[in-house]
Amino acid sequence: MSHRQYRGHHAGHQLRGTFQNPRPFHPHVQKRRPKDLLNPSRPASEAEKKLVQDMVAETFEKFSSIVVTERDFPDQKLPTEVADGRIVSGKQAFDLKLIDATGYLQDAIADAREIAKLPENAPVIRYNAPFHFSRLFRFLGQKQDTNPKVQVSLVPESFHLQAGKLYYLSTHLFFRQ
Repeated sequence: MSHRQYRGHHAGHQLRGTFQNPRPFHPHVQKRRPKDLLNPSRPASEAEKKLVQDMVAETFEKFSSIVVTERDFPDQKLPTEVADGRIVSGKQAFDLKLIDATGYLQDAIADAREIAKLPENAPVIRYNAPFHFSRLFRFLGQKQDTNPKVQVSLVPESFHLQAGKLYYLSTHLFFRQ
């Protein structure tokens, strides 16, 4: 069997029944749940749904506590406009006193340099997204942007990532959609 025949045979085997009952195929091996939590190829159990809801609630409580403390809100409560997790525009976030200013990337870099008391020519570290095979198909046939995105971080030296905590890294900062 030639390489081309094998590839076709293999692909046909994996896709059998796909068009009659389309659903994603996610082969995985696990020792026990919830290692495949939120796997889209199977329904979530009630215990898994509760686990995710509890993690979201815990994260939101921590977020709310930090925002209320750092932004000095009256009555130590978030405004009802954002307390339900909705998305707000930059102007709305400014009006709600969730942010200090709006601007462009260069404004953020200038402010970061000023806060850190760095010279205007202090270098900015640019992070390139690591290669991920699943993104290859999205970019085939498209011209890729050769200018990587810039991440500005004003994190205190005492900040350390901790295992088991939820962290959000927005893909729009690193990948052009």
